[in-house]
Amino acid sequence: MGKGRKQHARKTRARRQGVAFAVSGTAFVPGMVLSPWLAKALQGKRNVLTIANALHVAFTMLMLFTMNNTVLFFLFFYLANMMVGTDGVMTQSMFADVYDYQQWRTGKRYEGFMTNFTGMLTSVSGSLMGLISPFFFEHYGLLENYDVLFTAGVRVPIFRFLIIVSAVSGALAILPLLFYDMTEAKQKQCMEELKLRAAQEEPCPTV
Repeated sequence: MGKGRKQHARKTRARRQGVAFAVSGTAFVPGMVLSPWLAKALQGKRNVLTIANALHVAFTMLMLFTMNNTVLFFLFFYLANMMVGTDGVMTQSMFADVYDYQQWRTGKRYEGFMTNFTGMLTSVSGSLMGLISPFFFEHYGLLENYDVLFTAGVRVPIFRFLIIVSAVSGALAILPLLFYDMTEAKQKQCMEELKLRAAQEEPCPTV
């Protein structure tokens, strides 16, 4: 009877966690939708991205201290994901600005090269995490049976590891922004000069 109650409690908890994570997936939407407005309100995409990463770090670190409080833990998890949604939109928009600047400076665009290069970096970092993470998971007792995550002695250290990794990566993402000096005014000036260059170029002869 006691074993049946434990299994029922585990299934109930698993369902609740499933619902919670499904709801948390909606957190990306507000950040993505509000990004254009935030870029104007905060005077630039760089400022938005810097603040979003800083808040992501703050909300993620707060998760470390609220693991025993489901409501607060989920709230900070939701807010951290909201910052990731903003991050995604701003990053892609800033990439476009960089391509425009590169064309203004050299006359060439490097979307293909940069896409492949960032893809390579993402693959390398993902592979490293894929090698490191299982070592920590196995160290704390997570092998093939995921039911052990219902045990606090296994779950809490793993959550701490994942939270710290997320916070550190968010903090590192701020560093390049300290050297990013492409403002909206500079980007607009680059685009105007590119339009003038295009207008002065001779059109291609038609066959």
